[in-house]
Amino acid sequence: MKHLIIFLLILFPIIGFAQPTNGTLDTDILEVTNNFNAILAETKRIEILPSVPNIVTGDKNLVYTIPSKKITLDYLAPKLRPL
Repeated sequence: MKHLIIFLLILFPIIGFAQPTNGTLDTDILEVTNNFNAILAETKRIEILPSVPNIVTGDKNLVYTIPSKKITLDYLAPKLRPL
């Protein structure tokens, strides 16, 4: 397995440099023989009927309990300066 990975790491850069880069591909000439007409094929429709969940329309009595905590913060008073 180790030899295969080393072989592939050596082979991939060689393949990349083997591509033609001397500008032999003609990209300036383009000949359009006919217009492209896209047509979608007919398909069978899937019948899916959505189910609506029951909606509860009533006031809910929600009760929250919040524990009270005293938080003490020690910080230096800021210096007041005129603008």
